[in-house]
Amino acid sequence: AHSLVDTLVMATDFGDLETADAVRLTWNVWPASRVEATKCTLPFAALYSPCRALPSMPVLPYDPIACKNCGAVLNPYARVDFHGKIWICPFCYTRSHFPPHYAAISEQNLPAELFPSYCTIEYTLTQQNTAMATSSGPAPPCYVFIIDTCVSEEEL
Repeated sequence: AHSLVDTLVMATDFGDLETADAVRLTWNVWPASRVEATKCTLPFAALYSPCRALPSMPVLPYDPIACKNCGAVLNPYARVDFHGKIWICPFCYTRSHFPPHYAAISEQNLPAELFPSYCTIEYTLTQQNTAMATSSGPAPPCYVFIIDTCVSEEEL
């Protein structure tokens, strides 16, 4: 079983995806299992442009659902078992249960996080989760600097 976005991603131009979500992936599909991931010769990576304005980006009025193992947030690349009410993290392949307010989830009743067209979304955090990492206050900002040394001169 593949994730809900596999078909959409395979049929869409990479430039269109980057324009819509401000994300560029090294592959057009995410591996469905650990075995598939180990067979890939090129590492999986994503280039995200966090300051790009996305006028159609949805803002969800609730807290994100995070993987119990690695902390990744539920997204369209996750595999979902609608009958068992669990989702499989696409990063660490851990199975996580949906919270009780997701009891009505089905293939016909998806939360916004699983819409194939919502790969980039924002959340409005509730007061109880604004300090997600620590109870003493908000987590400090995290900065990641990536320097691509393989870019051709034309792309600079």
